Amino acid sequence: MTSHEPVNILIVDDEPANLVVLETVLDDPGYRLVRADSPDQALLALVQEEFALLILDIRMPGMTGFELAQMIKERKKTAGVPIIFLTAYYDRDQHVLEGYGTGAVDFLNKPVNPAVLRSKVSVFVELHRQSRALSRANQELRDLNQTLEQRVAERTEALHRADRQLREMMGSITDGLLMLDREWRFTYANERGARLMGASPEELDGTCLWQPPARVSEHSAGWYRRAREEGRTLSFDEYFPEPVDKWFQCHCYPSEAGLSIYFLDVTERREVDVRRERLFAAAEP
Repeated sequence: MTSHEPVNILIVDDEPANLVVLETVLDDPGYRLVRADSPDQALLALVQEEFALLILDIRMPGMTGFELAQMIKERKKTAGVPIIFLTAYYDRDQHVLEGYGTGAVDFLNKPVNPAVLRSKVSVFVELHRQSRALSRANQELRDLNQTLEQRVAERTEALHRADRQLREMMGSITDGLLMLDREWRFTYANERGARLMGASPEELDGTCLWQPPARVSEHSAGWYRRAREEGRTLSFDEYFPEPVDKWFQCHCYPSEAGLSIYFLDVTERREVDVRRERLFAAAEP
């Protein structure tokens, strides 16, 4: 896949009308939408092709979206594919708990807000593209010799343009995003991500994750190192105290360029957990 080719996105819903709606909302020359109207079709598509993102309905005959997500996460080839759940049957406690428990990165209600869905999808698509582009570029640069300096300069400029475009897009999202090189230096931080580190994007730029002004807990540090060492996507929850005072689900995406960290606000989901535990405790004799 080159940087100009569409990125594959799998949309799964047993209602044809819902698939048409998703295709309309996500109509973009940079996306190749693959539809599946059953869990079996979805699994077949995942075996045959690589996907940057899976948008999955919860209520389907034969197998729920949660059960399908569990099967996907158990397979090594597809375990790292981000999943966004969609549902028109929203049960605050049951669905949120089950959805995040099966590895979802987000949970949206039907009817879907088009702007919100497009924004969420664009984040994961760009992370997918950036990871692939940087991996290809690094391999090509290793193969070039000194007689190809002009080609190296052109490739570098192309990557700089892509990086500038990515920074502009990332700056518009409300979730946190950090990008680190292989020396753990910040190459990018949006406003939300920098705030979680206790600094501004300008203060973090070029500095090391393990040194001030960044503030990193031992819990987070262990997960960041593990993601890099194992070379696979890892996710964990982290509470950021005042002045943030929120829970975030942190998704670590390692690549040859370093590590990207995406922070998703899951404070509401954690509050559901607390309410459930209190209900269980109150119900005990």
